[in-house]
Amino acid sequence: MLAMGTPQAICRIIEAPALDQATGHAGDGRWLAVGYAHALDAGLAGPPRLDAMPPGAWQIDVFVASAEHRGRGIGGFALMRMRQEVFETTLAVAAAVFVAVGNEKAVRAYEQAGFRWRAIARDEDRGAEWLMVAERSGDTSSDHRRSSGINGNSNGTRRLL
Repeated sequence: MLAMGTPQAICRIIEAPALDQATGHAGDGRWLAVGYAHALDAGLAGPPRLDAMPPGAWQIDVFVASAEHRGRGIGGFALMRMRQEVFETTLAVAAAVFVAVGNEKAVRAYEQAGFRWRAIARDEDRGAEWLMVAERSGDTSSDHRRSSGINGNSNGTRRLL
């Protein structure tokens, strides 16, 4: 919560269609909060965890809390949207994620979102993690942002889906 409301952070609620319990498909048109994503200037966390972290990078974290919404591409889509928003709204030179070495499913989602393996970090609490980095590239114009589908709402959060 420290990051919320600061210019060095982007915080988003991940919303997805409510699922019909019988079929597992989108149900009655309602949207539910199913997770959380944030990106912050990696320099705010203190000294870099690794020399391989590019100076000026922003770190992204995505969490889909709803078990019934996992495995449906929502986390990967939210990750791509956060990466897009970081590059469109900041001067970040790269976006970075840390993912547990054994979490192959997440690694594949990060690869699909343009992240590449850079180094292994060892965290006292979480164990070995890959540092994966996506370099800034491509069009980050305001026209692209308007067509991205990231929609604001009345409480200041934004829907990622």
